[in-house]
This record gives sequence, C-alpha cells and structure tokens, in this order.
Amino acid sequence: MISLEDAKDAARDYASRHKMGWSEKFTFIQTAFYDGVECYIVETSSEDVENKSWMEIETSTPVNIYVDMKTGKCFGHQFGNRGFNKGI
Repeated sequence: MISLEDAKDAARDYASRHKMGWSEKFTFIQTAFYDGVECYIVETSSEDVENKSWMEIETSTPVNIYVDMKTGKCFGHQFGNRGFNKGI
C-alpha cells in the first residue's frame, strides 16, 4: 500500500503528462472504491493561482485523479463534470 505522499506525487506526474494543470495549495486526498479498486482520489485544481496577479487568473476547473492504493498507478481522471477518463 502506498502512502498519501506517494499518491500525491503520482497524481502530480499524471497531471503533468496529461497537461491538466496542478495546484499545490488546493490539493486534497480521500480514499474510495472505484470500479472495485481501492484507491486514493487526489483532488486538485487546473489552475495554480497562488503566484499570479488578479489580471492573470483564469477560471479553474476541479480535477480528480484516481491512484490505485496497491500499485501506485494512476488509472484515470475526472476533469470538471466531464465524466471518468481511463488513464494511459
């Protein structure tokens, strides 16, 4: 079983590979079962507004990344309300 920090690192890498954006400040992790897999759901935002002026801020979208607790592999994500997308 992987740690919460390992799940966060895996989700950050997954978000980077899929160009989804990442916010360090607004990252939350919860445990769940999805499609029979015990997993961590790493919730973050598509826009990191921490170091931007108000003129640079765009509307952000919530991002959920699903990480298998046993293997540490990300197996999918949900971007906003667009439904679950299987990862590659």
